Amino acid sequence: MTIHDLDTPALMIDVKVLDGNLRKMATYCNDHKLALRPHTKTHKMPEIARLQLQHGAAGITVAKLGEAEVMADAGIEDILIVYPLWGEKKWARLADLAARVRITVAIDSLAVAAGISRAATAAGTEIGIRAEFDTGFHRCGWPIAASSMDEIQKMIALPGLRWDGILVYPGHIMGNQTIREHDIECENETMDALFELLGSASIPYPVVSGGNTPAAFASHRFHGLTEIRPGTYVFNDRNTVDAESAEFANCALTV
Repeated sequence: MTIHDLDTPALMIDVKVLDGNLRKMATYCNDHKLALRPHTKTHKMPEIARLQLQHGAAGITVAKLGEAEVMADAGIEDILIVYPLWGEKKWARLADLAARVRITVAIDSLAVAAGISRAATAAGTEIGIRAEFDTGFHRCGWPIAASSMDEIQKMIALPGLRWDGILVYPGHIMGNQTIREHDIECENETMDALFELLGSASIPYPVVSGGNTPAAFASHRFHGLTEIRPGTYVFNDRNTVDAESAEFANCALTV
């Protein structure tokens, strides 16, 4: 089969470009001692997730419980779910999944944490938790305030949960390099305030997870990060080109 045999529209992945993108991000993270936990929302393909792991990723990130189940069925063993889970049925499924793989969830609600704790205790499993904080994107996350520390202390004490650390998503940092300079400064001020609150409350944070694709290669400049979760970098797109994080030659997906 050649390209001329394909019906249109056809979604095409250039494997060589894809591999180059994976290698570039893996090398960057290795050079800067950052764990790479790529978000698979861009491709949602176990085959590409395996390639990311082969290139040194510490695990993967998914948006939904169903995506985590698919990846676990495909043999992926370390999964972070970053979208809030609500409801007894989902919590029970999560607890069952924790019996098969190392599973961690982002949490910004004590009520959700309590529900997951009940499910984990009933199933006899352990579920990792990371407290998500809002640093400016205003989608999910606890506010950076002393009142949040009180709730997190209560969450950490719940049975069946493994405290891993904290998580942020700077989705508001999207501009080109010049625009990002100011945004990175603001983000660092916010993170410093968060670290001060956590320290005052004696809350440890072994993992500080953040990052996105537009600012991925500046991640070493963000205060305190130990892990990043870029997603779009596998294929790249017009947004990453506009953000000066990639060139059109680095776009692996075309129609």
